[in-house]
Amino acid sequence: MAYGIKISKEGFNANTTEENNLVFTSQREGLKHYIVGTETINCPSVGTYGKTINHWLGYAPVFLAMIKVPGNNFWYPMPSDESIGCYNYIFSTNSSLQIKLVLGPNSTFGTYYVKYYIFANSIIPQPLPRVSSEGPWLDVVYADMTLGVNFSKPSPTPGIIKDANYGDLSFGG
Repeated sequence: MAYGIKISKEGFNANTTEENNLVFTSQREGLKHYIVGTETINCPSVGTYGKTINHWLGYAPVFLAMIKVPGNNFWYPMPSDESIGCYNYIFSTNSSLQIKLVLGPNSTFGTYYVKYYIFANSIIPQPLPRVSSEGPWLDVVYADMTLGVNFSKPSPTPGIIKDANYGDLSFGG
C-alpha cells in the first residue's frame, strides 16, 4: 500500500513508529516557505506608517511577522499592543501583506524593523494531499501542484530510498 513520505527521528523506524516520532509525514499539511524578508519603517513623528509586501499568490497566505522597536533589542510578535512603543497590525490580502504602524504622542519614534515570513499555504484550509502509486514512482498530489519522485531501482532495505530523482535533481546512494 502506498503511504507517501515518512521521515522518522533518529533511532526510530519510519514504517513502525508512532506519528509523534516522525519528523515529517506527507499525510499532514506542512508550511511551504515562499518569501522571507525584513522591512525598515521610519517613524519620525505622530502618524500612520506602513509597508506593502507583494506576493501575488491570488489568495491570502499564512504568514508570521515580528517587530523590533527603536532602542530595543527584542523582537515582538505582530500584532502587539501599543505597550511596545506603537500600535501595530498586519494583514494579508490576495496579492500582498500589509504592515501598519500607528504612532501617537507617547509612542517610540525612530526606525522600526519588521521581519516577515510568507508561506505558500492558503489561510483557508485546502484538501490534504492524496498519494498515488501506479508504477515505480510516487506522486504526492496537492490541490495546486504535483510533487513526483521516480524510484530508479528498488532498495535492498525496505523503507530506505537508495536512488530517487525529481525533475533535474537526482539523489542516490
